[in-house]
Amino acid sequence: MDSDIQELLSLYSKGMSKQSGKKFQCLCPDCEELAILSHSLQRKTVLESISDKYKRIIGIDKGTNSLKSYFTKSVKFKKYGIGEASVFKGFCNKHDTQIFEEIENGNFKPYLLRHNILLFFREASYQYSDKRDIDEIMKYIKNNLSVFNKYKSRLFSFETDKHEQDYMKYLVDKMYKDISNNKLDDYDFLCYVVNKKYELACLTIVDLKLFYPELIVEKDQNTIFCFSLFDYYGYTVVSFSFFKKYRLYIKNLLKDNFENFVNRIIFSYSERTFFNPEYWHKLDKTYVDYCEKSFVYPLVRDNEYFDPPYMLDKFCSHTIPYENNELPEKMQELIDELQLLKENH
Repeated sequence: MDSDIQELLSLYSKGMSKQSGKKFQCLCPDCEELAILSHSLQRKTVLESISDKYKRIIGIDKGTNSLKSYFTKSVKFKKYGIGEASVFKGFCNKHDTQIFEEIENGNFKPYLLRHNILLFFREASYQYSDKRDIDEIMKYIKNNLSVFNKYKSRLFSFETDKHEQDYMKYLVDKMYKDISNNKLDDYDFLCYVVNKKYELACLTIVDLKLFYPELIVEKDQNTIFCFSLFDYYGYTVVSFSFFKKYRLYIKNLLKDNFENFVNRIIFSYSERTFFNPEYWHKLDKTYVDYCEKSFVYPLVRDNEYFDPPYMLDKFCSHTIPYENNELPEKMQELIDELQLLKENH
């Protein structure tokens, strides 16, 4: 790797260090308190359930390697303590507790719309925080890199679009208002419960326009959806939270090939897919190589699409779907069973 790229990576590392030391105001409107480090994926339930005996998990190295991947077309994975994985500076201690208390400490109920929208809101807040940080780091690089123009085109896809950042802030403000007033009529979700525990967890936001490039919408029409997959007392919950007007679009994507679609999100579109270390080290080298290439998300999205190797078992046949306002008898039985598991846990 030539000296210019080394200079670039060094500046990126310094920019990250400067950004991590900054203090930010709570994302809640009119709150002047400082944000604490919050988890987008719950530490005590989701992350702990897939950690090893040392409370560690495997995830993408979002340090200097995340920029290096643009030159090597391969990302690296590293071990994180569950205390440092998926953290961001989003809310003050008061609001972080008030807003998310009802889904913390094992209280999340996958069959409730409000709980799914709280996950959506938390992930939207993380995404805004992440875009804010990257924007500041790239400004630092521009101001200090002597050969910036040489790599300008390569760095373009790494930068965040100003409109995209502004939109995420608009979305965070809107969702905070809707949740605070319990006005969730514009939202919807689809939930699937799998009678098996997978040794991974995932939470991310994806834009429907990636799958429907012909989708023409007006500005800020909320075409994004939130995807989550995590362990729930020995079962796996897969949920999709979105704005109600796009329900049919989501259902059509799931109808054609549910498993392939889920794999594609987990292994190509999410920056926060975490693995149990023991599970990760047992993976066939083909799968590891696939992950290291597929997670270089802008390169995959823009230039080529990797068909996901079926890293999850085929589980369409034994999923129990729950759709809002339609509570099948089997789901009620499962809810009762999960509640019993929780009480005895």
